[in-house]
Amino acid sequence: IMYYTNSEGVQEQIEEDKLALLWQQGALAPKTLCWKDGMPNWVSAAEFFGGITDSSDTQPKGYAYAKDPKTLTKLLIVMLWVSLAMEIVSMLANFGQLSLVSREYTIQEAEANDSRIVAVGGVYLLNFIITGIIFLKWIYRAHINARGFGAQGMTHTPGWAVGSFFIPILCLFRPYQAMRQLWQASRDPLNWEVQEAGAVLPVWWTLWIISSILGQVIFRMDAGNVDEIKTSTMVSISSDIVGVLLCLVAISLVKTISRMQDDLVGGKSPGASAGEA
Repeated sequence: IMYYTNSEGVQEQIEEDKLALLWQQGALAPKTLCWKDGMPNWVSAAEFFGGITDSSDTQPKGYAYAKDPKTLTKLLIVMLWVSLAMEIVSMLANFGQLSLVSREYTIQEAEANDSRIVAVGGVYLLNFIITGIIFLKWIYRAHINARGFGAQGMTHTPGWAVGSFFIPILCLFRPYQAMRQLWQASRDPLNWEVQEAGAVLPVWWTLWIISSILGQVIFRMDAGNVDEIKTSTMVSISSDIVGVLLCLVAISLVKTISRMQDDLVGGKSPGASAGEA
């Protein structure tokens, strides 16, 4: 029986021959720590298997995904494009409402506008929830894969990278920190601490914070008279514009991190594609 640290840094127990099989298949990162009874210290998988088995059988074949993210990544990108389309639809609906309340209008026009705004808002909310769930699942899986590539010492676990979005105060900076570490580990898992993070990261997070603030402002605004409706609608249009930019940046972010991880699995040198975004 042996013990090793899994992709999340948690110690697990496994039979030695099964761990050796993982090593032979390239599914065990070289820096994974291993230990069994009789050993004075924990050692890396590369040191352990390199010392007790034939190197031709145990050399890692390269990086491998702990969980293949390709289908999930494609789905997320599609949903982000749908989200962008919904931002544009919402913007058009809000411009229509602003135009309506800027002139004399009939009860029938007001009712039609209200129905349109409610319908667009309902679809928008549903899309936001679905896309958000897929995005969080993608973050979780990407973090698991980064650890599976051999990244050691990451301070944000996959669960914490997702959960920090829902914790007051911490949600203002912890998700960004987790995404930054994910970027670095996807660029070069074995030397991630010294890697530069892409410029797209602060842009993405700034737009996310602005979008969240505008959403809270809209939620708390009163719309009891025409002037309040105008103000609320203009804030909504501003939110839609930020939303369009956020979707475009998020698409770039997801594609870049996914491409870096794909390059690792495909055998390209770590960091080769990191400068593209």
